[in-house]
Amino acid sequence: MKSSSTPMSGITWATVQRPRDCVTSTSNADPMRSIVQAKAGITMSSASISFWSSRLAHGTRRSGSVAATLFGLLLLTFFIGRVMPLDPVLAIVGPDADAAAYAQAYQELGLDKPLTSQFVMYLSDLLHGDLGKALLTGHPVIDDIARVFPATLELATLAILFGVLLGLPLGVYAATHQGRSGDHIARVITLFGYSTPIFWLGMMAFLVFYAWLGWA
Repeated sequence: MKSSSTPMSGITWATVQRPRDCVTSTSNADPMRSIVQAKAGITMSSASISFWSSRLAHGTRRSGSVAATLFGLLLLTFFIGRVMPLDPVLAIVGPDADAAAYAQAYQELGLDKPLTSQFVMYLSDLLHGDLGKALLTGHPVIDDIARVFPATLELATLAILFGVLLGLPLGVYAATHQGRSGDHIARVITLFGYSTPIFWLGMMAFLVFYAWLGWA
């Protein structure tokens, strides 16, 4: 009887022990899973921080480049205005003004100060929206810009519409007829459009549509 009961007791002991072993292994796996999830979260957080840091650095570099470009353009326009042969004081007071009026206008414009002081005054006026007066009309520059801006906007809109309505069909036709005569014609038209100076094209359009056709 003892020999027959021993295997059963072993089986019973093993059967009782197996769930306990599974519970123990599961309880040991939970901390490991938590550690793995924590590491994954830290990795994702580091990747997100690295991504936004790179984006911030890129934006900072772009902002610095734009600021340097604007400052260079302002410096260039200031320098061009000072080396032009046209006398701004004479353009304001007129050729018949006496020496006292000329000296007063010269001082009011700040031309008696050093160039660095003039450039600082130039930047200060720009920041306050004062673009000065046009030498040809004598009006404030901002008023002249506001007067011609609607016509400029109209011309720019028409140019964009003309480019889209002409360029898009030509591009589609050239892409669907590669190597044919229509493709070569479209390329010639595109090359002519890119190589033509915009100021010459503007003068020709002004001559044709305004002077010859009388479109106003």
